[in-house]
Amino acid sequence: MSKEVKRYDATRYEALRDAAKKATPGPWRMEDDEDSAAGAMYIRQDTPDWREPIARLYGWHDQNYLEVADPTTILELLAERDALLAERDALLRQVDTLTEWYSNSLDVINDITAALPGTQYMDPPDGGDVSVPEQVRRMAKDAERTRMRVKELDLLFGRYLLAMKAAVIDADQRGDEEGMRWIYNSLAGPGELPAEDEIDAQAFFDREIKSINDGMAEVMAYHRAALQGAQP
Repeated sequence: MSKEVKRYDATRYEALRDAAKKATPGPWRMEDDEDSAAGAMYIRQDTPDWREPIARLYGWHDQNYLEVADPTTILELLAERDALLAERDALLRQVDTLTEWYSNSLDVINDITAALPGTQYMDPPDGGDVSVPEQVRRMAKDAERTRMRVKELDLLFGRYLLAMKAAVIDADQRGDEEGMRWIYNSLAGPGELPAEDEIDAQAFFDREIKSINDGMAEVMAYHRAALQGAQP
């Protein structure tokens, strides 16, 4: 079992500081008391000029201690302690900041992980060992591809609308056959002409429009749920 370290309260350090400030400044030096048969020593301030002794000591260890522990040295040590305490407090504040940042980062990572769509952006067949940042990068690339696909479809839709508008103009100015040529060419280009055995336009439309309406209903349901906060 480790020995408990005794800790002094701040008042003792301040009392030591106050006493050192009031004492004779260092450095101090020892001088033999030539009149003492018991080996006494004088403590004097270490200055070129002669001054009255600060104290007279007989114990060698006390003499040795006071020579190195003069008030100036004590004040310097206390100042060094104050600087170390200030540095420690600054480091503790940095640790608190880093701890908070780390905790917040974990929350963000957990939120991102929860938002990822399962193993969609991992490696087949079982997901593999793909990091969260790599999954996010893959999702961003997928989002960019999706954005360009939507743009492509929007432009195609605009192109077909433009062709139909031109067809209306040509039909009005040059006859229905010329107007129909715009629509025919627009469908023939991408290979979207109806099969040759289709002879009932209304029946063809009613049959093909069903899947389109079903898909549009799904899209509209998604948008309604998004407006109500049920969708991300």
